Amino acid sequence: MTLGYYPALSLAAARTLHDDYPGLLAQGIDPKKLEQEKKTTDSLFINVATKWFAIKKTSGISEVHADDIWRSLEKNVFPVIGQAPVSNFWGAVHFRGGSIPSGGD
Repeated sequence: MTLGYYPALSLAAARTLHDDYPGLLAQGIDPKKLEQEKKTTDSLFINVATKWFAIKKTSGISEVHADDIWRSLEKNVFPVIGQAPVSNFWGAVHFRGGSIPSGGD
């Protein structure tokens, strides 16, 4: 089982993960399945959008604008696609012919 790849996963982090696995196994938890569930949860649109928004808020936009963005996501986007994996949308972009628009086209 692969824990990750250097340099994305440091040696110290890999050792910590390795040390945690016997405890998980003793509790009847499959570490590989647990990691897959985490990846699945992390890839949900709502979770990706939350991480994006945390970065966006610190990019110099006003508090009012940030609140407006988040309200729009909560009201219009999350109810429809919040629980969908982002990979669903990437495939649709490729299927429709190419690339993500740059905004200036």
